[in-house]
Amino acid sequence: MIILYGPGKTGKSTLQNDIITYLGSEKCGHCYMNCDFIYNKTIQPLIFFCGIDTISRSKKSNQAIINFIKYKQSFIASTIHIEKVSNNLLEYSKIITMTHIF
Repeated sequence: MIILYGPGKTGKSTLQNDIITYLGSEKCGHCYMNCDFIYNKTIQPLIFFCGIDTISRSKKSNQAIINFIKYKQSFIASTIHIEKVSNNLLEYSKIITMTHIF
């Protein structure tokens, strides 16, 4: 999993949109964090997580994401609050700090 981290206006969403444009929307999916994402999401080669920093207390959701990562599912998430992302999840993630404000 790649986590794009930085304040607003640093290009996190733009980079995600550029990746979707490059790969094609049929290969990319969006997953909004809620309890049912495991059961309701069609697996695609690359999934963009929205709200990765809102599930820090949900051991079930964090473990599900880690299991997907272990089985080679690719994720990209973005956040302005890296301190709210679960430490267990951070162990399986590469953080890219976005600093240039446009």
